[in-house]
Amino acid sequence: MMPIRYRLEENSLKVNSYYARVMRESTVSHEELIAALVTRTGLPAHELQTVLDAFNTELAQNLIAGRAIIVKGLATFAVSLSGKFTSPDVILTKDNAQLNISIQESVSLCEIVAAQASYSRESMAVKVPIIGSFYDVASKSYNSYTAGNIIRLTGDNLKFNPEQQDEGVFVHASVPTLRLSSYSVINNKQIDGLMPTEASGNLTVIVRARYTPDGSLRESIYQHLVSPVS
Repeated sequence: MMPIRYRLEENSLKVNSYYARVMRESTVSHEELIAALVTRTGLPAHELQTVLDAFNTELAQNLIAGRAIIVKGLATFAVSLSGKFTSPDVILTKDNAQLNISIQESVSLCEIVAAQASYSRESMAVKVPIIGSFYDVASKSYNSYTAGNIIRLTGDNLKFNPEQQDEGVFVHASVPTLRLSSYSVINNKQIDGLMPTEASGNLTVIVRARYTPDGSLRESIYQHLVSPVS
């Protein structure tokens, strides 16, 4: 069983204080989860998919009705509303209120994971981008892309200066390397950008960034190739 990889980072709000950051470098896709469940249970993939679809539908319907749902050994799901309201007489609508889904983890699940987990400290002398996942917004799938549509990277230390042409998200199969030139979200945890229309084939994904105006260029290569949505 793989250990939980972490590194200690300085707490900028408190002197001589550090916190542990878990290094999340991969995402288990829906397809990978189904395959693992097939191996674990021996059930056919289509039956497992039917159960998961029914579970999602039942969960959504109960949340729509304002109920809290307890999934034993997993979590408790509920909805809440947020927004800025100037009067107690305000009527909430989809336009003035934000619906949120809260998830409270199961104590028993935490205890099981904590009892079996081990830890591995990773040292990182140089700050670099960390790409945790690649997601195609159009097809709602991981490690796939639709040319000309939005893709989403999540991870850490991802923020870059979009005005610098050698910084940003780059994809390539061989040559030339293509740079995503249009972005709607750029921060340390997430990048949303438009895949080049000329992108094709299986691609390597790279993020390049500087962390100070005159700093050296740092880069990270995503551990998976990404493929066109079939």
